[in-house]
Amino acid sequence: MKFIFLQATPSGEIVAFVFILAISIAVFFGIRGILLWYWKVDTLVKNQEEANQILRSIARMLELREESTSKSD
Repeated sequence: MKFIFLQATPSGEIVAFVFILAISIAVFFGIRGILLWYWKVDTLVKNQEEANQILRSIARMLELREESTSKSD
């Protein structure tokens, strides 16, 4: 039984594979950057983080309000 992946390959094929892999990764990140810019993902994330901070501050204010009303009873 022979395993193809265990056989030695010529160095030219390895270099070509690494080159194609590097080009593919570069194209992937290039397209990814364009798509993230087009759909303005960074802006959406920033707005979501701001909304989370506002909600946390509202929750803290409500907790303080509940504590003050429970202490006065």
